[in-house]
Amino acid sequence: MSSNAGASASPGTAPTNSASLRKVVTTKTDGQFVLLGTKSLPPIPVAVTDPLDGFPRDPKIYLARTWSVNSIPYQVFVPADTYAACQCQLLRCLNYTRGSMPLEMKGQKWYLREDVYKDWRDLEMALLRLREFSQSATTDFHARTRLFSWPEPRRYGYTGGDANHTKLGWRIMNSRAAFMLVMAEIAYNAACQPNFWEEVVYQHFGRHMTDLLKETWMARDGEGYDPLQAKNGDNRRLERLGLFVDADRCLFDRAVPSMIRARIPLWIIWGKCLSPGQAERGLESYRPTEREVREAEPWAFATLPPPRIAIGLRDVREESWLHGDRSGRQIEAPSAPSAFQEGGTWEAAPGWGVDHDLPPEPMQVEWGAPLPDLSSEQGPKIVHEPLEKSEIPNGQHLRETWQDFFARREAKNALRREKESEQSRQVRLQREQQARQFKMPGSKGAHVFVWTLNEDKGYLVRKHVVRGQVEDVWGDYQDTQRRYDGFHNEWDLNWEFDPNARDDSEDYENNADLAEELYGDLDSAVTQLTVPLDRVDEAEGQNRANADQDLDWEELGRRLSRCNTASLIPETVYCRSLERVLSQYHGIRIPATRESELTSLQAKKAKNCLRALSCRNANRSDQDERVSDKSLAESLDGLVNRGSSKRLPVEWTDFHPSSPHFLPKLLVAGFKVAQVALSRSDVSLYSISHPKEPDYEIILERASTVVLGLRDSYAHTLDQMTMFLCNWGVKLSTCVRVQGQREERTFVRAAERVPYRAKGFQPNMEDYQSYVRRRRQLFENNEILRAALKHGGLIWRLAVEIEQQRFEEVVLSGPSRRVTQIGGVHRTADGDELWDEMLTEDQIDIICGVYKVEWAEEKSHGRKKAESDRRGQLTEHVSWFPKPTAWKGSGLDVGFWSADNESWYLHRVVKYLGGDFKCENQTEWRKSLKLCRDAPKVSEALKTASRIFLEKHILSHCEFVFCETATVVTNESLEFLQADSD
Repeated sequence: MSSNAGASASPGTAPTNSASLRKVVTTKTDGQFVLLGTKSLPPIPVAVTDPLDGFPRDPKIYLARTWSVNSIPYQVFVPADTYAACQCQLLRCLNYTRGSMPLEMKGQKWYLREDVYKDWRDLEMALLRLREFSQSATTDFHARTRLFSWPEPRRYGYTGGDANHTKLGWRIMNSRAAFMLVMAEIAYNAACQPNFWEEVVYQHFGRHMTDLLKETWMARDGEGYDPLQAKNGDNRRLERLGLFVDADRCLFDRAVPSMIRARIPLWIIWGKCLSPGQAERGLESYRPTEREVREAEPWAFATLPPPRIAIGLRDVREESWLHGDRSGRQIEAPSAPSAFQEGGTWEAAPGWGVDHDLPPEPMQVEWGAPLPDLSSEQGPKIVHEPLEKSEIPNGQHLRETWQDFFARREAKNALRREKESEQSRQVRLQREQQARQFKMPGSKGAHVFVWTLNEDKGYLVRKHVVRGQVEDVWGDYQDTQRRYDGFHNEWDLNWEFDPNARDDSEDYENNADLAEELYGDLDSAVTQLTVPLDRVDEAEGQNRANADQDLDWEELGRRLSRCNTASLIPETVYCRSLERVLSQYHGIRIPATRESELTSLQAKKAKNCLRALSCRNANRSDQDERVSDKSLAESLDGLVNRGSSKRLPVEWTDFHPSSPHFLPKLLVAGFKVAQVALSRSDVSLYSISHPKEPDYEIILERASTVVLGLRDSYAHTLDQMTMFLCNWGVKLSTCVRVQGQREERTFVRAAERVPYRAKGFQPNMEDYQSYVRRRRQLFENNEILRAALKHGGLIWRLAVEIEQQRFEEVVLSGPSRRVTQIGGVHRTADGDELWDEMLTEDQIDIICGVYKVEWAEEKSHGRKKAESDRRGQLTEHVSWFPKPTAWKGSGLDVGFWSADNESWYLHRVVKYLGGDFKCENQTEWRKSLKLCRDAPKVSEALKTASRIFLEKHILSHCEFVFCETATVVTNESLEFLQADSD
């Protein structure tokens, strides 16, 4: 390596921020490539023309990763997947492909369907106004260049009609691309202005519309380009395109810190390592220091590992398309013009090191996959993705992304190329030549594989397409989304090869005459004021005015979110009858007696008993023996004081051996119960497992919930017991047990944005509508919904308003295979880990409708109610519904969702819909939830009685092992058999 003297920072220059600097790639000729906000190099980018040179007729090309253009620095904020970015409520109207775009025939012409057109029109008005407000943030950032503001979407023609629906489709998709670029410009402006969303937007748009805008990708930080974490299935964590920047040509250097703060990936070609001061560059502050270059040296020239070792490595190629700068000096001359092609791979360009600094692939647990053809000394055992018996092996390793798959396959192909005979080479080259035509393979041609997203796994899985179905899927992908492997004679179809591929089926994008026909001469109109267009077709008698007038932004927000009062009314949830609560939850079977007249004291006790059971509003069962009010009056003291002298008659309860309903005699065979001690905690949990279902185990906190599950005589599998408990609204976890050291997390969930409000906040109907809409949007993520349904209590009730079919599907589809990446964990005293999807604190805040309201000091009266938020401000947390901390121990926290709970919830919603809006802080919620003072006593007495019963009659049959902490841990649990209970 040449001297590094030229790599040191110039005097007075601050070193590159270590938090943003990921890598410094050094060439053999002492050139440098700085990677900010990213760890890897994507394929070679495309070069685009500056839109200042003429009206950008095809905006879709600017949605791809390109070399930077000084006039549109906001291109860096474009999402890598524009469809995943449109999943939020406000942008759903844009979530159409060219094939799915809704069109309708009016007279002799095709138009965008009326309802979608109106949504696009309203959205455009809001975005253009928002862009106007945001532009003031960046007026001083571009003294050296002229910023190009992207043309309005309607100028691309979505408002008009056409007799040719294909031409109209092209116009509409260009309009959609213009929407994305306008939003990228807003995101860029917002990133350059602190507190833009909380202050500027709120002042102009109001609360409801501001919340809708803040939920979009415009207000989200980006994610660095990392193929190991790409396509994770969470649409709140979106990868941004990023840009390739030439340090000699960049004129938007003042905006680079804002891009770095937003975690936008940048690939800066620094070129030759000149001495400080030799050339003036706008990105001088990002010149790598001598230390950073020295740390890059060990891997920049690392030799290729032996083939046997390379099997366990993820190869990340670090080559680049390098070009000359303005002065004419050549940074690195490629060996031939074909060595660098747009969209190609980097290995064609010479002089770059290969990064082998990544750890070996972790050992995986085999999952019913075919064994690889490797001997034991050839590295770690490779585990493949599971296959159906009839499927052709796909060659994909377990948890392997498509980027890793092709990197590994390319390394293998390179080895095969060296040993390939001349005859085989000619045959392969002939196949590859034919494949360049991208024609669909015939019935005896190459195999076809499609990469489809597995939501549970969070990455794309390679699936073989049977011959008869190839024709159905081939046309869904463009040429840039098809990849052929001549060694294996296989086609791979993957939309992620080029997420923003243009549909060139009829060459409209490349037809200059057609562009002129559609748009006319618009080059001179770029800088002119936009004239509002009318969607008018006088021949067909249509007149759809698009007047640019002042709007009621709250009304526009309601219209775009399609939120109305009728959709806010919840359906009543089925709750158990009084008799079922007594028999199944409390284990009490009261003999039927005749109704008789009660004294005033007995009537009061009967009423209090119903309240203590949380069953005052419960129905009476027609299938079970009806419990008389006199029996209820006699049961109150026994329910509150179980185990004392006032206990219930032993023949009534199933806890006592002399009872005819003694529970161990009625247990279903096969289940195992264990007590689990947690590490560094005095708390113990309970585990229910089944030897025939090793995938997960049910973990419960309350002993009463364990007994409830065992009482279900219809549950013969863990899935059946899980659904039984979940239908009761109890808290449970379906955990995966991980023994020993697990692999490190590679995924961090993005935090939800809890809304802020100013002093004196008074909620209204728009606020409540916005809260319900956001809560429902959060539950569209199956992992979050599943965690909420297993949370129990009020969180369960707020999540359960979904179709029953989806309810069962969501609950039983977990835990996710990536639970160790996104979930929470209980660590046991014996070193194991219990993983399950768990809600984060900010997700709970969104579900309960929390607002962080600026603290008003006059309210304190010497008592501390405020909390310090992440921005260092004192805020009071008020909410539409109580958080779990306020719910726990209240008069409604009885261990399951009762009829009284349901009555309270419906009454609260009716108040909100009737205009009685009040958000309470958690102290106020605790006061209002006290209700019946006997209910918590009954619940606590039941937990104690259940714990004693389990220890005496269930867990006492288990083998115990005493640990160093003197905590009892069950390693082997009792298998219930009918004979044992006798």
